[in-house]
Amino acid sequence: MAIISTKTHVEINGVDVSSYIVNWQVPERLNITIEEASILLAGNISEALTLNNEQTVLIQRGKTDGTEETIFRGFVKMHSPKGATVEVIAENKLGQLGRRQVTNTYDKDVDPQAGILSEIAEDIITTYGGLTAAVTDSTASSRPLDVYICNRDNCLERIERLREVLDWVLRYDHENDNAIFEPKGNSEHPSVLRYNISGSSNVHNTPKWDIDSEGMVNRVEVVGRPLEDLKTELFSGDAAETTFTLAETPLQTEVFISGVKKILGVTDSTSTFDYTVKQHLKQIIFTSPPASDTNNIEVNYGVFRPISITLEDNDSIETYCPDDPLTGEKLPFEKTYKMDDVVTVADAEKRAEEILAHLAQPIKSAVLEVDHQTTTIRAGMSIRVVDEVNGFDERFIVEDVDHRWPEPVDLVSVGQERIFQKNTLIAIEDRLKKVEKRELRNIDLVLIRKDSSKDVRVYGYNETQLRDVTVDGAWGKGFGDGVGGLADYTWGETGAIWQNAYTNSPTKVAIVWPGDKAEEDFTDDNLIDTGTSTSTIDTSTDFDVTFGSPAETLILGPVHMGIGGTTTTPQSINVLNVRVPAERISGSFDTVEVSSDNASTWETITGDVTLAAGTDHTFGTPGPTIWLRFTAANTVLSGKDADQKIQSAVITTVVS
Repeated sequence: MAIISTKTHVEINGVDVSSYIVNWQVPERLNITIEEASILLAGNISEALTLNNEQTVLIQRGKTDGTEETIFRGFVKMHSPKGATVEVIAENKLGQLGRRQVTNTYDKDVDPQAGILSEIAEDIITTYGGLTAAVTDSTASSRPLDVYICNRDNCLERIERLREVLDWVLRYDHENDNAIFEPKGNSEHPSVLRYNISGSSNVHNTPKWDIDSEGMVNRVEVVGRPLEDLKTELFSGDAAETTFTLAETPLQTEVFISGVKKILGVTDSTSTFDYTVKQHLKQIIFTSPPASDTNNIEVNYGVFRPISITLEDNDSIETYCPDDPLTGEKLPFEKTYKMDDVVTVADAEKRAEEILAHLAQPIKSAVLEVDHQTTTIRAGMSIRVVDEVNGFDERFIVEDVDHRWPEPVDLVSVGQERIFQKNTLIAIEDRLKKVEKRELRNIDLVLIRKDSSKDVRVYGYNETQLRDVTVDGAWGKGFGDGVGGLADYTWGETGAIWQNAYTNSPTKVAIVWPGDKAEEDFTDDNLIDTGTSTSTIDTSTDFDVTFGSPAETLILGPVHMGIGGTTTTPQSINVLNVRVPAERISGSFDTVEVSSDNASTWETITGDVTLAAGTDHTFGTPGPTIWLRFTAANTVLSGKDADQKIQSAVITTVVS
């Protein structure tokens, strides 16, 4: 079959430079988002155009006038005069995403994206990247993310992480001038790539097929995200023993002795406590031995119950696996996948079936020389290949394409992609964020900051919240019958279903900082009473508080709460040190006030809080919960230094 040559149409900065084209090539790679076009122009291009970086580039080709297919849209990245020719390198429009930043926290329970990965990607592409997007809904492809944090992050990097989670494709649709975010193979190319010896082929090389069994798996175990279960164990004190060993590893604990709740000790955070936990040894260790009594020690704690399922492909095992020399039985190719996004047995079974469909057979791949098609072949598409000589008729994923001109054929690499564990799990950074949010939900905030000496330190506070356990279990979730609202069943008990909601609200009972030293830098409003404060507070850009005229207020709290004692009788705070570094304030405070009774009554601090050592305040009426109120006019309190580094602006330390 004769190969029909195509024509080309190329514009740079809106100028038709087709008559100056020597050749061009546009490679596409499945897992490379920003493709680069290489254009070779005649050296006299200066007669038509003065080349500059960032000029627009449009590449088209076709068999009639050269404009039938749009192969590429982008911008000049580099141009290199070479005597008789000039080489131009252009990157596609997705390169725009690599130059823009996104600052937004996508919260599943707050934002319209509802944690759906593709919708988060679409918002980043359009709102922050400035492009239009065509996105396939991913509701059925991955469970929603609880939170996705973007803090002055590169747009492309944030989208790439979502792409890795789903194992999808992010590519530019040059024909329709928009970004596409979709599963691999979701777009099916209408053409059939055919090779035969009868003269009707559109594949012009004899395909060399690589058939590779590396990475084959025909027995797969999928281990899903463990579910939380609540256990209760009773122990009897003997007035001597302080260490008690649980049956399972505790995730969270709630301990009572004779019905009185005890305080958990946290290293470097809790000033007074009743017990500590050695999680790896499954031990509860009391600071003093509980009194002698029968079953007077009650430990409620959370444990993980894993979801797992094992499937195998018997035909694959029989065909490809070796025999055990001792038993004569087949030795399957086995692999276990731990998948945090699998939350039910049905999910685990479906994922195991998908993996076996990809891994239980050797993979085929080939590089084909293909006629220029009316519809452009793109990396990530699914395309049917019929090799009548070798007897193959299958759909493949297009892995690579080299679009070329004036060569009459493109190079198209097709294959059957393996599924690798790294592509089916949340990327490391986001896995850690999810684990932190799900399992360490009492850790409200951890930040890396630099102090005035530029030493790196980690600050955070431990926030404890309690719920009424008589209704919904110790953490508001558990197993019940789904009718009474009670989490009163155990894992595996007949009729038990997971209660994923609670009807009562948590009560905050403690906020404890390392060394009882609280630091506020205005990177968030967690400790700011935004509803009552009248000053202007910027927690997104400048990290500062502006007090206007007449005088306005900034109210912080609670900054310390329940640092010791019991829930019902918390420890009172007698003396508090308050410090505002002098370099953080422009202007002065009219008053600095402090409250120890949850902002009900206020006491005025008489000393200068901007001194290097701060000022101690002795409470006339000590209490367990600390709030601060600053009043000022025409004053700025900043959380950044002159080098734009984040710094603490208000520091409070419990003295006694």
